[in-house]
Amino acid sequence: GLLRLFFKGTKMWALGQLHTEGRETYVDFKNRVSKGYHFLKEALEGKENAIAFTSGGTIGMILGLVLGLNDEKVIELNWQVRNCSITELSYSKGKFFLRGFNYITHFQENRLITYV
Repeated sequence: GLLRLFFKGTKMWALGQLHTEGRETYVDFKNRVSKGYHFLKEALEGKENAIAFTSGGTIGMILGLVLGLNDEKVIELNWQVRNCSITELSYSKGKFFLRGFNYITHFQENRLITYV
């Protein structure tokens, strides 16, 4: 149905096969997130802790950068991000490391767990 079409369209967007005039391309999105990622790395020098709030697409893209994933895998990972979940990264010597992904322990009820 509609969700399957959305998955397919997102994959096509990531592979450069779908573009709508006036909308951000996947390459532009990746570049924008990459700039934020590098800004965060620089801002963390000499700091112990930081917290950032963002969307699932940005989380998937940042994890793609951290884990060295290709664009197709980034999109697949992005579909696993739960709304309002917590992803934990550690930072040491100029690198991020994945410590935890998609935590939802703060939810008291399963009906609160949603995607997309």
